[in-house]
Amino acid sequence: MDTRKRVGICKSASSYITHVEWDKEGKLIMLNSGAKEILYYEAPRGQRVNIRQDDVDKIEWSTFTSVLGPKCEGIWPPYTDVTDINTTCLTRDGKILATGDDFGFIKLFEFPCYGKFAKFKKYNGHSSHVTNVRWCVNDAKLLSVGGNDTAFMIWNNQAYMPEGSETGSRVLSSTSRSIHSEMVLKNSRKGESDDSETDSEDEGYDSDVRREHSIDYNKSIFVQEIKRPSPEVVNSMYHKVNYSDKIESSKPSRMVKTKFKRTKINKIRGSDVDPLALVHIMTKIAAAGETNDNLGDSTGLDFNVKKEINGLKLSHVHGYRGFDCRDNLFYINDGACIVYHAAAAGIVYDIAKNEQSFYLQHNDDIISLCVNANPKFKNVIATGQIGKHPTIHIWDAMSKETLSILSSEKSSQGICSLDFSSNGKLLVSVSLDDNYSVSVWRWKEGVLVASASGDVKPNRIFRVMFRPDSNTVFVSVGFKHVRFWSVAGSELLKRKGVLTDWNSTGRQLKKMPTMLSIGFGQENLTYTGSMGGDVFIWKDNVLIRTIIRAHNGPIFSMYTSLFDGCIVTGAKEKADGDGPVKIWDKDMKNCLKSFKLNSDSICTVIKSVCRVRNKILIGTKTNDVYEIDEKKTTTRSLVTGHAEGELWALAVHPNRNIFVSAGYDKNIKIWDIKNKKIIHIHPTEFRIRCLDISPDGKLIAIGSSDGEVVLYAVSKGYEQLEKIDFNRQRKSCIRDIK
Repeated sequence: MDTRKRVGICKSASSYITHVEWDKEGKLIMLNSGAKEILYYEAPRGQRVNIRQDDVDKIEWSTFTSVLGPKCEGIWPPYTDVTDINTTCLTRDGKILATGDDFGFIKLFEFPCYGKFAKFKKYNGHSSHVTNVRWCVNDAKLLSVGGNDTAFMIWNNQAYMPEGSETGSRVLSSTSRSIHSEMVLKNSRKGESDDSETDSEDEGYDSDVRREHSIDYNKSIFVQEIKRPSPEVVNSMYHKVNYSDKIESSKPSRMVKTKFKRTKINKIRGSDVDPLALVHIMTKIAAAGETNDNLGDSTGLDFNVKKEINGLKLSHVHGYRGFDCRDNLFYINDGACIVYHAAAAGIVYDIAKNEQSFYLQHNDDIISLCVNANPKFKNVIATGQIGKHPTIHIWDAMSKETLSILSSEKSSQGICSLDFSSNGKLLVSVSLDDNYSVSVWRWKEGVLVASASGDVKPNRIFRVMFRPDSNTVFVSVGFKHVRFWSVAGSELLKRKGVLTDWNSTGRQLKKMPTMLSIGFGQENLTYTGSMGGDVFIWKDNVLIRTIIRAHNGPIFSMYTSLFDGCIVTGAKEKADGDGPVKIWDKDMKNCLKSFKLNSDSICTVIKSVCRVRNKILIGTKTNDVYEIDEKKTTTRSLVTGHAEGELWALAVHPNRNIFVSAGYDKNIKIWDIKNKKIIHIHPTEFRIRCLDISPDGKLIAIGSSDGEVVLYAVSKGYEQLEKIDFNRQRKSCIRDIK
């Protein structure tokens, strides 16, 4: 049969197709649709057939990733629709079903899941909707991808013994027999942008700066309320919970599938708890298995949660958040480890051992990170997240212990910048509210020292930094903004940057340029990198000198090396430019070295730089991390991820420790699971929504968001892809391919 010729069409679906399954013999196709239909077709003609459920239960499927049917009824939380669970994957022994949902959770269910609201275990780490999950060949690991957080997470399956085994037979451990965490009510109390033709602000606004300036995190805030019923339904449900002795399937206590102590629910009647809040609490438990802290923060109630039985443990994360963040990548432990973030995870990466450890206490995207440089607070990290009431977490990089959590009562979109003072006791933050509030905290005590308005929209503050030799003086830069701040008791005093003659030309600046980054020198000098590629040098708050065209593009990051005073700059540069990374002397009078990355991109955008002796750490807009050896002038890749854009496509090789991913960044990436590294990157012209690997592992098929189907032949070592067929049968998105 010619595999390049269409041999049949499966018709009659009344909505878009969400999932596709083949039986093991390749003679039957099962489809799930957006109208909650389960349809069966004969292959290869595509003729629809009707099959009794008893016969369906006897069919052996090649894979099982469907979300509909009696066996999947229990995976659906209350008040959800067909789009809320994006993906499932069944282990080869057919005992555990993993799901990924729009609430950002990975859940494990015992399979089959007959009846409503089955017991489950849930795991968090993604800060966006989980678009795909896949078990590896031996079911020892689970792979998951986040839609907007562009993060790959690899989880060890501890339900199989021996733990972490890559090969060999597996025996289901006792931990897999019960995957339900029982909750008892305790008490009540009160995108990728195009390159602009110019970097001049008078002629145009650089596309990457414009994207960062105009980003709206309200669209990305993930922690939102679950869908709730009408007030009439809520009141009816509330009275049924409190006054009825019979438990029926339509009542909240049945829906939640947890053992509520009814006497304690009755006590709530006499308290100030809103009935709507009570039903909402139970809805959240059923939908997400909320933790003690999350429920307490959002509902005003305390919960006693029994210890979860371990089933999955996060093993490795591929990717780094650089597309909308900056200065969020640092060396710790004298360069032995690096710390950064992806999705809702703070990541500590031991370079020599190729091992990661994680801080997972955030519940939404982390967008800012800093390291305490004071030796008394070694390895103390601060991370800030997005959210309507975002939190700042201070934690220990080695133990992952939370040292303090800071939060303001003001409504905001997130915390965009953080920095510690010289003595390590103060922390300055910038909130993404209407006034870009600048706050100074005594983080150990959790006390707000002072707060003031930084600027007013549509302006934007990009970065704030303490002087490395001061406990009270810091600088902020942003859209046509330079401010010099000092802490005076419980007040913040600020001074604007004073413009003087620009360099030695005698031409005075008419307006403040957009500033993106900050560095510091001796004798109270401050360096700011601009969108035009110039560096402005300030004495106190007065401009004294300008380095014109220090880079050809916007300078997104600067780093002051405390051991020798040298300044590192990272910028946007085209491939034929001087190099996106440069080292300057302590007075920024001479460029000592410049470096180019080993990248095939026509334009490289550096979003973060950090330096220890003879090594420079680089984070890019495409979510990759590199390390430069200053002496050898060589570059090596430390972390690889997908660039900005939704990430959906994931497939596992049928008999090797390899998986393939693709997304809206138009790249197909092949990964080695065991060695935790990238094997091959294949650029395409397609925004890829789904993909799959043939049973013999020799072909990869992709489906795009624009309706294209492309077939690739894979080399023996998976180091090359060759396009052998292209077909377009429709204009709308292809959601699944098998």
